[in-house]
Amino acid sequence: MPRPHLSGDKVTASEYLLTDMIDNQTSGEALSGATTPVPVFIQQSDGKVYNSDANDTTKLLFDGFAIETVAGADLTVAIQFEGIVTGFTGLTKGDKYYVQDDGIIGTTKGATELLVGVAISTTEIKIMKEEYEVWQTTPSDILRQSADTERSECGTSYVKVKEITIRVSGIMRMKFDLKKNGIGTGFGQIFKDGVAFGSEQSEAAGGAYVTKSQDLKVVTGELIQLFLKDSSADGGSCTFAENFRLYFDWKRGDFTTVDTD
Repeated sequence: MPRPHLSGDKVTASEYLLTDMIDNQTSGEALSGATTPVPVFIQQSDGKVYNSDANDTTKLLFDGFAIETVAGADLTVAIQFEGIVTGFTGLTKGDKYYVQDDGIIGTTKGATELLVGVAISTTEIKIMKEEYEVWQTTPSDILRQSADTERSECGTSYVKVKEITIRVSGIMRMKFDLKKNGIGTGFGQIFKDGVAFGSEQSEAAGGAYVTKSQDLKVVTGELIQLFLKDSSADGGSCTFAENFRLYFDWKRGDFTTVDTD
């Protein structure tokens, strides 16, 4: 499900995609996943998506399923990295499935064992990669989640004004725009599950919005929140924030080094 959001906030399309780790990537060759999802991997040398093949030494990887069809290289294609993938036919519930030598999936192992998951129905597979293959986030300038609506706080104690549920572990670049009207100083700070998390940010009165940015470690399921407060008790003097955003990209990690702080 999408994140909890405050009245007036927009839920972006990318937030829905994150539920099962579906992401738009760039193809490295033709992919035919529209009718039946096909196993694919991301080539680290160029960052593009290719068909997996258990009998091709250049394609002995599995990262997820292409769920769209593209005619060739350098086209945008939707890839599902985790979760339950639908669109198959004739699966045997409870059986494990592997990449075959021709790039399709089956219950027997190909020349190289590449597990893709287990069937939970005749049409669905729950992705299960090799134990050491996990995905985590790395900070980037790619916008993934956002709560953009302007919010304000005029009191002198921190109050939560925005909240986003984290869908995958790793390091994310967190940004928000901060400004202050009236007199004194305005303050903003990122919290995690109600506890101060990022560095306190401030802006003097009278200026325009200024973007604040920090790279912070998070874990799936945590609530990342934006809190505001004002230095002045004057009711006409308030602190404002907007564009609370998370930026990150995916990277293949190792289960021993995934960031969980």
